Amino acid sequence: MRAALCAVFFVSGAAALLFETLWFRQAGLALGNSVWASSLVTASFMAGLAIGSAVAARHADRLRRPLVVYALLEILVGASGTLLVVTFPWLPAVLAPGLGQLGDVTFALNAARAAISFVVLLLPATAMGLTLPLLARVLARGGLGFGSNLGLLYGFNTLGAVVGAVAGEGFLIEAVGVRGAGFVAAGLNGAAALAALALARGREALRPGETTPVGPPTRTGLRVMGATFASGAALLALEVVWFRLLAQFCAATSFSFAVMLAVILVGIAAGGLLAAQLARRPAVLAAMLPLLALLAGVVTVAAYTRMPGVLDALGGRYLFAPSSIALAAAALMLPTSIVSGLFFTVSGMVLHAGGRGGAEGQAVGLLTLANTCGALAGALMAGFALLPTLGVELSLFVVVVLYGLIAAITVGLGGARPPLPILSLLVGMLALFGLSVALFPFGLMRNDFLRRSVTPFLRGGSRLVLVREGLTETLSYTRRDLFGEPVDHRLIVNGFSMSGSFFSAARYMRLFVFLPVALHPRPRNALLISYGVGLTAQALTDTAGLESIDVVDISADVLDAARSVHPVPGPMPLDDPRVRIHIEDGRFFLLTTRRSYDLITGEPPPPRQNGIVNLYSKEYFGLVRRRLRPGGIASYWLPVDQLSIAETRAIARGFCDVFEDCSLWTGSGYEWVLMGTQRAGGPVPRDAFERQWNDPAVRPDLDELGFERPELVGSTFLADRNGLLELVAGAPPLDDDHPLRLGMRFPQVIDASYGRLMETGAARKRFEDSALIRRLWPSDLRQSTLEAFGEQHWVNLALLANSGHRSISAPEMREILTATRLRAPVLWSLGSSLRSQMIAQRARAAGLQAPLLDETLGIGALAERRYADALDRLSRARHDSPASPRLKALEELARSLAPSPH
Repeated sequence: MRAALCAVFFVSGAAALLFETLWFRQAGLALGNSVWASSLVTASFMAGLAIGSAVAARHADRLRRPLVVYALLEILVGASGTLLVVTFPWLPAVLAPGLGQLGDVTFALNAARAAISFVVLLLPATAMGLTLPLLARVLARGGLGFGSNLGLLYGFNTLGAVVGAVAGEGFLIEAVGVRGAGFVAAGLNGAAALAALALARGREALRPGETTPVGPPTRTGLRVMGATFASGAALLALEVVWFRLLAQFCAATSFSFAVMLAVILVGIAAGGLLAAQLARRPAVLAAMLPLLALLAGVVTVAAYTRMPGVLDALGGRYLFAPSSIALAAAALMLPTSIVSGLFFTVSGMVLHAGGRGGAEGQAVGLLTLANTCGALAGALMAGFALLPTLGVELSLFVVVVLYGLIAAITVGLGGARPPLPILSLLVGMLALFGLSVALFPFGLMRNDFLRRSVTPFLRGGSRLVLVREGLTETLSYTRRDLFGEPVDHRLIVNGFSMSGSFFSAARYMRLFVFLPVALHPRPRNALLISYGVGLTAQALTDTAGLESIDVVDISADVLDAARSVHPVPGPMPLDDPRVRIHIEDGRFFLLTTRRSYDLITGEPPPPRQNGIVNLYSKEYFGLVRRRLRPGGIASYWLPVDQLSIAETRAIARGFCDVFEDCSLWTGSGYEWVLMGTQRAGGPVPRDAFERQWNDPAVRPDLDELGFERPELVGSTFLADRNGLLELVAGAPPLDDDHPLRLGMRFPQVIDASYGRLMETGAARKRFEDSALIRRLWPSDLRQSTLEAFGEQHWVNLALLANSGHRSISAPEMREILTATRLRAPVLWSLGSSLRSQMIAQRARAAGLQAPLLDETLGIGALAERRYADALDRLSRARHDSPASPRLKALEELARSLAPSPH
């Protein structure tokens, strides 16, 4: 009987975690993925579990057919869970009008989110919270030991949760979609229910006199509940801290986080199963609680201390393989998780032993109630208090100290003096705990972990200028200087280079604005989703005709850090009086706002990052289109170097399903731009098209980024709808039901299809034949734009070379110089930029003399085709570094082009 029920509860655990995965995914679509929204959904779910535990504590021991009730609960979870999965996609349309009325009133909006998530999750979560106490009551009827039953049920249910967590994100959602995975979870609940009913057949119901009376917990019980509450808080706080720490070294995909969660669950399960084997003498068990609490603190410190060696052994700063992520997570999280599973189960044994009679259901109900409430408190404490104020390291230290307090709470619970071996072990563990606290490795976070996460981005003279451990991420800024002035900055979020102000990034980020503004006759308002380092925002605020600009970003810390560093020359975009800031999930903002826009653009985090797929789905692009005014234009980032061809096709398919006039443009190398309109007319008048080149605030940026003439924006064209449909033929769209069409693995090589699309001869022909271009492009600019595709070939070459995707040969460099008059691509090819040239000119005016200055000015002279001056400068630079292969090649290039002296 016991083995069969453990198997049933294993299946139930798999269904529960699978459902949780699906609910949290879909709640993010309806309520947003901001830290507040996610936390409120989690809190609502845990509140439902706690209610279920409280009900069980009061009524489980009075039930005459607990196994039948358990089966009905499994059916209820499966039915209500599936109903949620199926109806969640319709929820946004129902909720949007009401939530939109709340606008930016954060408190009211979060209160509404809390109420909605609590209501929709109440039934299945409460039913889940009832199941463990009921099965503990069922097994008690067989006369088996309470502690052994609790440990086995808890352990096998948690192992089932491991399977549910990994299977859902690992392959199930990809194979059958979100709704299909929901039906699989319901099937598991149904199987558990049928098995429970089969086991219940032939078992007599308890007669009224055989049910167990329940009463309030004893003083011992209250102390155990307090310790269990604190233990749950400690572990969930650690989970938040651990995830933040490992996020700096692990690919931040949903599957990576599922693997980390699975490691914690494996540890908890192992602890529960190990506890099932322990002696059942109350004095021994009670003495074990302070011992386990101290042990949890010791192993937490030890695991944190040894993590640098673990990362070294794994052989990479950034871990992509699931096996490597699992090993890193196991080294950090597994020891404490095992001890936590032990503590929970032993706490249940002590609570039951110190209670009244055989009230197994009450004991387990009170235990899970305290643990769940503690877990909720710990997660909120870590996310909203500890990490933003103390950072990872001090937060970890606070939790370690909390384990010491838990030990103090549990000392003397058994009443009787514990056996001498246990007492000696407790004294020794107390000494070890004190040593761990005294020798806690303060400084490890800054001196090792943060250094590891930013070191790859400190090449080329960059240095770290800001570190902030905020509410949702650990972010850093690096800065590269030239002759004492900043050239560019890089934003690093959780160890991943998220954005930067270097020219290659600035080119495509500002093209998000340059292109639609050129094609819109009179844009008045704009929406920017995701701020980054402010390059796109700066392009918007530089656009004189815009009257209002909404900036939406999920992270207040990103905006605050940008204020601290302000990597973009000129006024701070966020201080522009036309700008309105919204700290919100971009999709949720589109869902609930009542505003409409002439221009919507977005450059969210890389699409593979956890939760970002919601900003690339067909349904999301539908929200974008609905928020465009008639004639409005949307531009969106498509980083194909981070995508397989199948993933690119899925995104483009969804975009073209929404925008009938979808088109594709190259921004900077493999950083591409999708564009669609809301029935835009045209063609736009030439004077409107060229207004940005006549604006003194915008023209310098256009020149710096290689858009020296209006036609050069047009030569970034790759394909219109016809070309894109050919690319995506037969590909299903990326949609909300199939988020894992955007997979978890980064491509190892760039697909050859991308290079073929960028081939400028074919792109020129597509431009010439395009109905979209005939509709939008100024007729008197079409021929000159066609001619500009010849120059675009060299622009593409320079950008690809700068990003490391290929190299430029000496003959190619000569041809760029002799076949075009472009300046910026020459500088990029030679490792410089217009900004670097301006800094160098100021340094020369200030009287600086240095070989690097001669080299920089020599490259600038080459770009201006002043070959004699270039030769003079580069020869002087090489005189000081005669062994430099780079300077030798530059000098030879200048000599080959310079006129011969007579």
